Amino acid sequence: STRYADLLNDLEKLRKQEAQWRIEKSGIDAKIKDLEADLTDARVQMEIFHSKCNDLAAQLGVKQTELMQKDLDVARARKELQELQNLYKQNTEHAAQQAELIQQLHALNMDTQKVLKTQEDAHTAETISYQKLHNELTICCDKLKASEIQLQQNQGFLQNQLFEKEQRINQLESQLQQVLSATSSLPQETYPNQRKETLCCCRT
Repeated sequence: STRYADLLNDLEKLRKQEAQWRIEKSGIDAKIKDLEADLTDARVQMEIFHSKCNDLAAQLGVKQTELMQKDLDVARARKELQELQNLYKQNTEHAAQQAELIQQLHALNMDTQKVLKTQEDAHTAETISYQKLHNELTICCDKLKASEIQLQQNQGFLQNQLFEKEQRINQLESQLQQVLSATSSLPQETYPNQRKETLCCCRT
């Protein structure tokens, strides 16, 4: 009888433990379902994140291509500007030489006039010869003046071209800055190595 009572007590304890385990198992199952739902959501979010990463990588590639093209345009414009500056310097030097030559011709013309004045009465033939020389010098002087005017016009044209090229360089540098700003607005955690390479390229 005592043995039977002990068995009944043990059975009752086991039933209580079973009920408790069932309750705990139900809670664990509910937690597992919640975790599975969270895992599914996390996978969806991960797929969305990968898609966004791919889009950003494509955009970054386009921006890098644009940056390379802008760098080439700036280098080309700077080369053209340097060529124009060299040409402008050469024309300026040539214009200075022309001005000096004109001054020399003016001085020579004045000397010729003095000689013609002093020799006019006694040497008519020489006067005619000197007058012819004077006329030739005058024509040469006029030609040099016309050449000087043309050089001044060319100098003005080159100055305009120089100004336009400088404006073009400023415009290209502004566009380059805009591309750099647009690239810097991308998330830093996305492909950091590519971003560093882009920044290095921009600084160069």
